[in-house]
Amino acid sequence: MSPEVIEHRAYGSPVDVYSFAITLWELLSGKVPYAHLTPLQAAVGVVQKGLRPDVPPGCPLDLYKLLEDCWHGDPEMRPDFSSVTQRMQQMYKTLSKGQPVDLSELTMTAAQQASAAAAEKAKVEKKPEKSKTAFFSFSRRSQSSKS
Repeated sequence: MSPEVIEHRAYGSPVDVYSFAITLWELLSGKVPYAHLTPLQAAVGVVQKGLRPDVPPGCPLDLYKLLEDCWHGDPEMRPDFSSVTQRMQQMYKTLSKGQPVDLSELTMTAAQQASAAAAEKAKVEKKPEKSKTAFFSFSRRSQSSKS
């Protein structure tokens, strides 16, 4: 989430540009941003400390500069999508030189994806069932008290 959304300030299309940059970073890195932080820690970091994701390995410098511009802390300083499109088209022309571009270095291999999925599954399995049970118990009481 962009700083202005986290802070419940008025916002417009620059929020979408910010989200686009975070999504593009996720695609390039194959990771979840701020996975080592709680949601509250990530929100505080983004708003108060200007926390942003690191450069994904193998990311071309021009592309990372675009990401940085898109997740700028000041929404007025973010480019609009027309500018983003033009910059990405120019990067593609520069990278491709008229040939198809091999982006395989920037994506996770099948083995990396399997490893990441196993790690996520292990995290999910470690979550206590108590809170889930408490929620369902609460839900049943609410339904029975309505009858």
